Amino acid sequence: MLYKSILLISLFTFQFGFYSVKPNQDPNQEIIGTWISADDPTQKWVFNDSKNSCVWYTNNESTESFNYSISNSSPQCGLPVDVNNETIYLKLIDRKDGGEYCYEINGVNYDNSGILSITFLGTNKLFLFKKEPESSLD
Repeated sequence: MLYKSILLISLFTFQFGFYSVKPNQDPNQEIIGTWISADDPTQKWVFNDSKNSCVWYTNNESTESFNYSISNSSPQCGLPVDVNNETIYLKLIDRKDGGEYCYEINGVNYDNSGILSITFLGTNKLFLFKKEPESSLD
């Protein structure tokens, strides 16, 4: 398992080192679907464009629900961030308490790779996800 994680991170770094999405790819569309955590396959994030929602699941049970937006502007969650042709940010707003969680999108389904890489702003913690072929959760 450790070998697969290292290989996945190495491939990701090589593939996404320069661009998070191709110029003709829309991150708002590429993020739609079910994403399974590379660290813990019981963790899923499901992005739904018609509801503009992201729901977190653990063992197929909903644990958190958010509204989300994707943008390229500063600040993000009160933090100044770089804004250029290669930056994209994901903001999650908790539907219960209004808390905001912001991530830099390092890569989202680049070349149909089925990989989502985001970095939590403030801590720089990296999260990797693999796209589920078909969403089984709504």
